[in-house]
Amino acid sequence: MKTSSLELYVDPISQPVRAVMAFCEFNKIPVTLKPMRIFRGDTFSEEFRKINPSGLLPFLKDGDLGLIESHAIMRYLASTQKVDDHWYPADPKIRAKVDQYLDWHHLNTRTAANWLRAKNNIPGQGGLRTYDEEVEKKLLDATLNHIENEFLSKTEFIATDGKPSIADLSAACELIQLELASFDFGKYPKIGRWLCKLFQMEPMQKAHKEFYIWVGKIKAKPKL
Repeated sequence: MKTSSLELYVDPISQPVRAVMAFCEFNKIPVTLKPMRIFRGDTFSEEFRKINPSGLLPFLKDGDLGLIESHAIMRYLASTQKVDDHWYPADPKIRAKVDQYLDWHHLNTRTAANWLRAKNNIPGQGGLRTYDEEVEKKLLDATLNHIENEFLSKTEFIATDGKPSIADLSAACELIQLELASFDFGKYPKIGRWLCKLFQMEPMQKAHKEFYIWVGKIKAKPKL
């Protein structure tokens, strides 16, 4: 990506960060990446908190504008950059379907994926919630069944046919995180095909390069 007035603070181990990175790659948005390391404590530094008091990633800086939340960032970039319509369609009915998934995402896809990672002792996830095996399984099954039978029931992608939207990036970057727990998507063939299709695309591969290196390191560690 080329140097730009747009600055994007990132750590590729983060699912929302990778979604925004992939969006920028797909659309060749000239943004300057500012690498950070969450586990190293970079987001707690005084320097970073001066420009981003929340300390959250991803963080987009565009002049005097600072934005957190990956969905807000992708919507903003879709509105201000040269982006193909399918990413955030102008048609209000199709856009509503994209927004519907994005609003549903945090308490469903993201929550379910995080619970399974915590169950498998993935670093950085402990201590966030009290975990119940039955609750975890029900939430994950309900989430994946809804994506399989509702969001992917009539369209090739979550809200669109032929080409993905920002909803697909958000969902896919979250679900691929289950790779850390060696999750088998065999019960969900539509999700499996959809993920394969997305991850065959070069921008998705580029956005996940560092993540897969990290996954390899995590999996190589012996269970104590």
